Amino acid sequence: MSLVLAVDVGSASVRAGMLDAETGEILAECVEDIRQHRPLRDHVEQSTRDIWQQVCAAARSVVDRLPASVTDHKKLSAIAFDSTCSLTVVPKEGCSAPVGDDSAPEWDIIMWMDHRATGEAAEINAAPEAQNTLEYVGGKVSPEMELAKVKWLFKNKPPAWWDRVDKIFDLPDYLSWRCVGSPREDEKVSRSMCSLVCKCGYVNDPPKHGAPAWDAALLRCLFAPDAAAPSLPSVARILEIFGGSSEPTGGRIQKLGVSCGVAPKDVLASFGCGAIAADTVHVGSSLIDAHAGGVSLCDEREAKVAIIAGTSGCFMGQHPQKVPLAGVWGPYKDAMVPGMWVNEGGLSAMGTAITRALALHPLSEQTGATAAGLGQSLVEYLDGRRPAHEAAVERLVRKNISVYPDFLGNRSPLADPSLTGMVCGLTLDDTEDSLLDLYAAGVFAVSYGVKHVIDAFVAGGYDKLTALSICGGMSSNTLFTESLAAVTGLAVHTLDPSESAGGPMLKGAAVSGAMAASLFPSFDAALKTFTPRTHVAPPPSPRLKDLHARRYAVHLEMLSDQLKYRKMLQED
Repeated sequence: MSLVLAVDVGSASVRAGMLDAETGEILAECVEDIRQHRPLRDHVEQSTRDIWQQVCAAARSVVDRLPASVTDHKKLSAIAFDSTCSLTVVPKEGCSAPVGDDSAPEWDIIMWMDHRATGEAAEINAAPEAQNTLEYVGGKVSPEMELAKVKWLFKNKPPAWWDRVDKIFDLPDYLSWRCVGSPREDEKVSRSMCSLVCKCGYVNDPPKHGAPAWDAALLRCLFAPDAAAPSLPSVARILEIFGGSSEPTGGRIQKLGVSCGVAPKDVLASFGCGAIAADTVHVGSSLIDAHAGGVSLCDEREAKVAIIAGTSGCFMGQHPQKVPLAGVWGPYKDAMVPGMWVNEGGLSAMGTAITRALALHPLSEQTGATAAGLGQSLVEYLDGRRPAHEAAVERLVRKNISVYPDFLGNRSPLADPSLTGMVCGLTLDDTEDSLLDLYAAGVFAVSYGVKHVIDAFVAGGYDKLTALSICGGMSSNTLFTESLAAVTGLAVHTLDPSESAGGPMLKGAAVSGAMAASLFPSFDAALKTFTPRTHVAPPPSPRLKDLHARRYAVHLEMLSDQLKYRKMLQED
């Protein structure tokens, strides 16, 4: 009779859920907001103090919402975390090590969406020593990855700053480390295989490269001693801070479902769990948020790609074989279910692409205020205002306004962070009807961005793909799911109304916690219990499929035009 507490830390909020390990049901759930700090262009930061405070608040609220019928008969046996892949700096005791200006010590996280390391990513991609690493990230390191961000810190922070740094984590690993009581001894500090192989440049392909490790030649290239700053940390010191050991193989690295340690009483008390905790509460190895969603939504037959559709979009494919896909991150071994290879495509701007396009309209701010007064986002409000019957949708698809959605660069399949968003067809019309047209064009653009990535999956080896399984904030947007089904020709599985939009991330994390506490005999049993309920969206009519195919052709033309314009402007 066991419970699992799962915590999902997204870009703007913390979601906690208490799950029944017997049924896989989420018994209680709570969301708390977290802050972002944008001191400079392309700089987006967060605070570990703020995030941990909200993690504790969300956990306490979840426990408070549990009925006596649960707390009287079940005990908390496991805790697990997933979060965004944001670089997290832990200073030595009594010190601060902000990632930006020293006058703002609270901001110690470089968010995943922070693009300050674009130049460093390009530097890594151009290095001959990087070839072994690039083979496992779709051919290019992204500025959203931790290796590029650490290189930025190495170039921009003085020796005195590095002297104050104790550890650097990917945020999911920071959360599990904090939950087991923040041990300072390196042998007790774990990092997840998920974070290291997906975001930190760690190579896990023993048949080809031997023991899992960072490429020592690449590290020597990136962190070579500088005559102008001889006091900067050595390669060995960087590895100790970032990988838990001075050796390229790293320290204590754990796959999904392994215990990081036991949550101490003070942490359980801060979560409000002291009265319901079992004698031993294991903390499962952590996951990146998209990978947690992938764990619960993917299958092992290569027939389904999971799409976590929120602020950004992540597309998780799982395959028994190593499948390199150009412009798609991976293949990563053991990043989700042990023994499987993972490919991760994505759109750096998904929900934010729609809101960014809407901000161009003169009625956007006023309508947003109206929506807020009704307790809705602008996107939710507009989606509720549009006619839903097929003839009305067809009219929207035919409108002569188009959006290209790469407002934060292209993550996949082009791996080009310099690409930008575009809008074609703006007029002086400032009515709500024209705002609805722009909204629909933004939704269509995002679905076409997904199509572009999914085509890369199919062309590269996912030839058995028949379905997409969607979760996240946009999973309930019927205009999005309908256009996605129309333009891809695949079955689109959406969450059952009984499931929350963030439930798949909680359930994926719960798999790791439950396995760490030995609540299941196998991953298959855990996955079966924690798989969310879904249903298949209605198939589109042939007419809508044809219209979306035409708009997708416009989408590709807009991309081609942007590249053409760039070349014209760069010519001497």
